[in-house]
Amino acid sequence: MMNEQIFKQLSQLLSSIDDEVYSYYKNSLPIFINYVNSAIQAREDVSILVGLNSFELVKQNHENHANFMYTIFLTRDVKSIHDTYIWAYKTYHAKGFDFRYFYLELIAWKESFELNNKKLLMPIIELYNYLISLHDYFVQHAMSTALEIPKNINENIYSNFLDAILKPDLTEAISISKTFIKTDEDIKKFWQYIILPALYSIGNKWANAEISVGEEHMATSICQRVMAEHYPKIISYIDDKKNILITTSPNELHEVGARILADILELNGYNVTFMSANSTLQEKFDIIELEEIEFVLISTTIVSNIVKTKELVTQIRDKFKHNTPIIIIGGQAFNENSDANTFVKADYLIRNINELLNLLKKTL
Repeated sequence: MMNEQIFKQLSQLLSSIDDEVYSYYKNSLPIFINYVNSAIQAREDVSILVGLNSFELVKQNHENHANFMYTIFLTRDVKSIHDTYIWAYKTYHAKGFDFRYFYLELIAWKESFELNNKKLLMPIIELYNYLISLHDYFVQHAMSTALEIPKNINENIYSNFLDAILKPDLTEAISISKTFIKTDEDIKKFWQYIILPALYSIGNKWANAEISVGEEHMATSICQRVMAEHYPKIISYIDDKKNILITTSPNELHEVGARILADILELNGYNVTFMSANSTLQEKFDIIELEEIEFVLISTTIVSNIVKTKELVTQIRDKFKHNTPIIIIGGQAFNENSDANTFVKADYLIRNINELLNLLKKTL
């Protein structure tokens, strides 16, 4: 009942934020972010609030917060705002942030709106007043909830693989994959039901401060190396079905999921080009032209990057106009934000690999 009441109130508050309000918000983001940065940094107890974390991490959090809220103003996804706030409280507290930091940060955001254009931004100010009132609720749920780990098909294989990448032991991880993978179909299963859940678990452990960011990067690197070990088997399946570009949203640091998707598509005969988040927009345009790309798949992990996803979709459409490839979006950010494609306006939103494969078959 409590969640239903919160969702109802959040929905009412978000519905009052119209085009004029969030357009002004978007255009004023640098001003708001700078104010919050200064307000937190100027506090005498800042070292207690943020622990041993650098202030660069604090500023990054403020920028992510601003972009996330802009996405929420557009999509009005109350479940996403509810779940993401609890996740943020839990994750940053595990990194050493005092819970009071979140309360003071919300107040700083509210003050930045009041000092800038209180009358116009009143709908956002009222939303922040409500979020501030929910501080104790967020703290309580951050202390009591845990992120879910996807189920896998073989608990022993999964546990052994997770242990190997945490040690870290590349040789053992590769050995486990070779023991499991007897057929090409097993590659798909290992990617989808062993590596992906392992990556979710690694993210969990990092969020709970059980491992360092260096250990998280090392585990991810081992997963990529295991995938590379089996790549010669994958490329033999490529035929002339369709040319597909897979990329991530700008600013995304999580690419393994997109690489897993690329490998599975190649196992199904598709000609796939993978481009990282570091690739430039012009490089993406060049590949689309040179490779005669027919499908562009954009993977988004972080909810605050949904805005960047929309920008990329718009830029591709503006460039290629009536020759624009079919644009498909997906990733964890969209799984948590079911209505986001009404904002992004891609051709399709997919939630898992099987859904994508079925879509591609239909379009063929």
